[in-house]
Amino acid sequence: MTAKPSIARSLFLMAALLLNAQAARADSDTCGNRAAAIVRSAYPSAKPSNGNFTLDGLTIVTPAGDPDGETAHIVCRIWPDHPELMLAAVPFVKDATLGESEGRLDLLVLDKTGLTLRQRLRLNTGTAGGQLGLRSVRFDSARYPLAPRQNAVGLLVMRGRQVDPKNVSEDALWLYAFDGNQVSPVVDGLVVQADTTVMGEQCSDTSVGGKRTLAVVPSPRSGFADIVVTEKVLSRRMTKGKDGMCALRPTRSETSTHRLVYDGTRYDVPKALLRPLE
Repeated sequence: MTAKPSIARSLFLMAALLLNAQAARADSDTCGNRAAAIVRSAYPSAKPSNGNFTLDGLTIVTPAGDPDGETAHIVCRIWPDHPELMLAAVPFVKDATLGESEGRLDLLVLDKTGLTLRQRLRLNTGTAGGQLGLRSVRFDSARYPLAPRQNAVGLLVMRGRQVDPKNVSEDALWLYAFDGNQVSPVVDGLVVQADTTVMGEQCSDTSVGGKRTLAVVPSPRSGFADIVVTEKVLSRRMTKGKDGMCALRPTRSETSTHRLVYDGTRYDVPKALLRPLE
């Protein structure tokens, strides 16, 4: 039985829209086939190596050199408000086979057409004591309308480390604004999600984690808006239930808020928000 023309046309359009949406999601955080050209433009001394590049004893991993997506690799995004600009986040990895990051991360600003490097910013992705390694990076899809005609772009950095009996993971956010032909950081390393799990013996695991969500709100002052951070922390402990099964159950839940104010250069982020939730 053959579908009627109108039905077949509708099915074709639906399939095309689905494929376009999937392609848009796939391309929203990738560099397509331009990753190698970006590296050559920004790091002319980098040497090709198995689909990746080496520089100063470190590896710049490209999507082509990491088909399984197991290592922190270069990601790209066109700036929505400035489509002539391409942003590229470039992590540097000690051992691409192990996915271990040195913690160095560059943000590149390039002309989208010719990939001419316009600006390079170095992110301080280290944590207290240097205990967490960089696992992956991606651009945030959220919009941050900080001022009229000024939407910041977010970069999320996923860090973590597992050393028995403790497993620690966290996501930190950087926000960037474009003003006067320069890209500048306005929020540095605000931890937006974290979890610390300590494995115990005989039904005694503990876990502390939570999320921080950001909301852009009008400021009583002129200029940039304020950012309200809502923090929700949940502590859990593994105990036996009536059925005799062990499970992590809530022991403490707390919610708090913080208001970040723009000081003319960037937002003043309290040190407590630069650390994991606890």
